[in-house]
Amino acid sequence: MGEGRSGTRSSLAFGLVTFVVVSLGLLLVLWMLGTRSPVALLLAPVIGAVAGLLAGLGMALGPLAGPQASPATAPSAAPSSADRRSSAHGGQVTPNAAAAQRMRVRAPWTWSLAEPLSTLETYQESDVWALVRKTPIEPGTLLAFTHGSREDVTRALGSTEVTVFKVSRLEGEGTVSPADVDRIADVIATHFAKGKGRAVVLPGIETIVESTNVRNVRRMIDLVRDLALESKGAVLVTLDPGSLPSASLSLLERGSKLLHAQAPVPIPA
Repeated sequence: MGEGRSGTRSSLAFGLVTFVVVSLGLLLVLWMLGTRSPVALLLAPVIGAVAGLLAGLGMALGPLAGPQASPATAPSAAPSSADRRSSAHGGQVTPNAAAAQRMRVRAPWTWSLAEPLSTLETYQESDVWALVRKTPIEPGTLLAFTHGSREDVTRALGSTEVTVFKVSRLEGEGTVSPADVDRIADVIATHFAKGKGRAVVLPGIETIVESTNVRNVRRMIDLVRDLALESKGAVLVTLDPGSLPSASLSLLERGSKLLHAQAPVPIPA
């Protein structure tokens, strides 16, 4: 309330000063020009009054727009839908709506070892081990890759006879780089060369794409599929359907038996 009165007094004072300055200035100009007409002399204070009124109103109306919020006091931006998904699940990734719709099926998903190449659409690696557990396969004939812990895979499958390679950029025994598709293909070729009826599980194809490119990964998939055909074996890869453009997704899934894991309902944005 006090700030309003102070602003009004300042506006009146500014208008009065403007009136005096303009009026005296015009009278001085008329006197120097030798003008003694009463009409001209009366016109000077009228013009001064109008100028003072306009100046006072301008000063009074200026603050109505309100001060702009400074960066320090401006409200923070609302969290994005991705932030909400991450915070709600403790940092775990959930599939987007389009990916979840592709993955939501009524029929049970099963891996047929008669298929040389199958692709499981899922956003988490644990789904593939659940699928392998219910597949009638001898552990000693299985080669598995993982982006997690090798010990976790053998524990999830309930057997130490499974050959497990870790996909990682860190060098080590039993480790292959996601950028080295030729090395991955060589490991698979060596496994199929040991005999017929063997199987390979390669999760997280999208991470290998990120480390190289989709064409190189497609070339590797074609090679291991041919090796599986020759040895009457089977290859199962997994792919997050929400991680790649539709064109890349179609290219990578071409020629494979498509399987879908069960997806949770996505968190609304």
